[in-house]
Amino acid sequence: MISSSPTPEELTSYQKYLTDAEKAYNQLMTGVAAVSISYNGEAVSYTSASKKQLLAYIRQLRKALKLPDVAKSVIGNPAVAFVPVVFGRRR
Repeated sequence: MISSSPTPEELTSYQKYLTDAEKAYNQLMTGVAAVSISYNGEAVSYTSASKKQLLAYIRQLRKALKLPDVAKSVIGNPAVAFVPVVFGRRR
């Protein structure tokens, strides 16, 4: 279980877990069939079908470490604007 107010020792562990989880997610995204990570003495396996669960775990760790949620910051970036392109019109 990830604590909402972790101790310094837990933060150190969470950082290692986050590194392992992000590496595993990258492997799944690049075609590895299955990955296994361990935390708290437990091993958990993920496949491409369970990427969402692994991403949720990564988000929990990032929140506990007070790191920004990368997926939200990329998707909800107000600096990115999409302007429709219209062809064939004259001004």
